[in-house]
Amino acid sequence: MGPYDAAFLPRLQMIFREPEGPVTQSVTKFGGQPVWLEEPAWPVEPRTGEPLMFVGQFRVPGEEARLAYLFLDVEEGGLDPNRGDAVVLVQPGGRVPSFAVIGPPHTQGPSLWRWNEDEEKIPVEWLVDLAPVPPELDAEADDHAAWSRYMRHEGPEADLPSGPGPRDFLGGAPVLPNNSVRDLDDGSWRFLCQFTDRGECPGDPFFINFGYGSGFVFLSPDHLEGRFMSDCG
Repeated sequence: MGPYDAAFLPRLQMIFREPEGPVTQSVTKFGGQPVWLEEPAWPVEPRTGEPLMFVGQFRVPGEEARLAYLFLDVEEGGLDPNRGDAVVLVQPGGRVPSFAVIGPPHTQGPSLWRWNEDEEKIPVEWLVDLAPVPPELDAEADDHAAWSRYMRHEGPEADLPSGPGPRDFLGGAPVLPNNSVRDLDDGSWRFLCQFTDRGECPGDPFFINFGYGSGFVFLSPDHLEGRFMSDCG
């Protein structure tokens, strides 16, 4: 077991939908403001004290309403999942990662944004609908996972997949650009979701840069602590 294993099944596609107003429910979303389920706890960059950017919150499947909140340093957050410039907080009842620095009460930082036609940054908020991944994309994702296991010498020989697989999804096994997870390979983490960077094309829902790669959220086996890793394409 480890970060290559699913925290939840099946794999579900994340589809962005613009809300009619500010989102205040404990649902999966990108941007806007965190919908805290306990006392607010906005992380700051450990070296500078600057508030991290709120990227989004992800509903942890299960009977209890629980959210995993993702905060990033927009310049290099996620290159090292244990450095404190990428923080996943879980509420309620979650554990704050040992490397995370929580700002003083009432700390609030930037939120996810995109460029408008005048090349100005504007804040965004997107609800996320979960839908079954189309069978052909689901098969591509499984082929990618098999190829990654082969490249890590953890599985039988597999062919290099011909397609890209799904872009944004929750559950199942991840589609890793470089076949392995950095610094989270001790068996203590399970894959929750991944999303692709974007923002250069008109109409993109938000701007975030992982070097033409993806961001990955992981949970501890008890679903009370989180980690984040980004990987370039």
